[in-house]
Amino acid sequence: MSASNRTEIERRAFDACERFSGLGSDLRGKLLARMSSVAFREGEYLISQGAEGDSLIIVVSGCAAARVRGSNSAADREVGEFEAGDLVGEMALVTREPRTAVVVAMTAVEGLTLPAGDFRELAVGHPELASVMTDLVSDRLGAALHDGLGGKELGGYQIDHLLGRGAMAVTYRARDISTGDHVALKMMKHRLLHNQQSVRLFRQEAEVLGTLEHDNIARYRGGFESYGTYFLAMEYCDGPNLHDFVDYQGGLSEESARCVIGQLARALDYLHSRSVTHRDLKPENVMLTLAGAAKLADFGLATRVSDVAEASTAAGGMFGTPLYMAPEQLNGDVPDSRADLYALACIAYEMVAGRRLFSGGTPVEVIRSKLTTQVPRADEIGPGVSDAYHDVIERGLREDPAERTVSLGDLTDWAGRIEVPRAPGPHVDSTAETQ
Repeated sequence: MSASNRTEIERRAFDACERFSGLGSDLRGKLLARMSSVAFREGEYLISQGAEGDSLIIVVSGCAAARVRGSNSAADREVGEFEAGDLVGEMALVTREPRTAVVVAMTAVEGLTLPAGDFRELAVGHPELASVMTDLVSDRLGAALHDGLGGKELGGYQIDHLLGRGAMAVTYRARDISTGDHVALKMMKHRLLHNQQSVRLFRQEAEVLGTLEHDNIARYRGGFESYGTYFLAMEYCDGPNLHDFVDYQGGLSEESARCVIGQLARALDYLHSRSVTHRDLKPENVMLTLAGAAKLADFGLATRVSDVAEASTAAGGMFGTPLYMAPEQLNGDVPDSRADLYALACIAYEMVAGRRLFSGGTPVEVIRSKLTTQVPRADEIGPGVSDAYHDVIERGLREDPAERTVSLGDLTDWAGRIEVPRAPGPHVDSTAETQ
């Protein structure tokens, strides 16, 4: 093949790289000018696990697979495949940590390689290049049950597998190396590292959790920085979240629902007595254990009364999950603890009805639904719904916060153990929080 034909093929592969498609023509030209051709035989490594991140590669032709080497006798795990136009090796450039996986050529592979030094030099003058790479890392981490961090040791923990992936974070099950205990390890997505508000909220979550100690709140185990981002270690709950539990059961009996509401009331009563508002109470943020406990989790939007106004102003208004947000939150007003009562009423309805009360795919549609939907009568919600239970739903969902006269203290008497079946295999919740 002539040099001109090869150059044309490489240019077409570069143009086919979706991640670079949004960059300006000047920067794209600089990138291509600094790249050089590279070739790999079938079975040869494009990158090696544990090696320093010395380059970035665009696949021009052929295909390759990323594999995480198993520890001891554990088998290698395939965590990704690459073909023409795909980028390889971005994680080590972003995190400045050793390579997390091997990438092996499944066929003969030709590529374009950019030295790490050239990448960082260009990124200094073109921050959009760094943004493209951090977005790619965010998209790839937590995209599958096992990824490039599987088996890695960081911050005193060894990562096992994915638990969930949300708008702000990816959560893994990990093992405390010193104690052997399992934890939920929450990693802030790399694409948010340049967003000061997101970083502030992630750090605020650690600050708030560090002051809490309650049986119905997932306990905070500590935080650290690694792989170029922030991690929080939380108590690991061995059951599903409440959303998946209700979905699996098709709705709960009032007796079972009361057990959960009572436990959540204990958690909220404790929070509110310490001037903390959760602000994102929803079934996905309620974790269940096989011992029958309900534990409130995900305090990414939680605020103290002293700084809730500042947090709302900095956020630019509405923060939360619209389907469970109180009207004052949807209006962009400063919410207080009564917003949590509204969300609790939404959950109370959903547990016995087996479906959400409100609907809508956008905040505007949700607002319209909340303006037009009336709370059904007790006998319309589900079989055997008592007047007392219906009263909690009806009063909790009132538009005026002053009329939400729900007593958490009274509801704590409902608390009881909930029967949770053991799920077959690791649970993955891909729900994306509206944060």
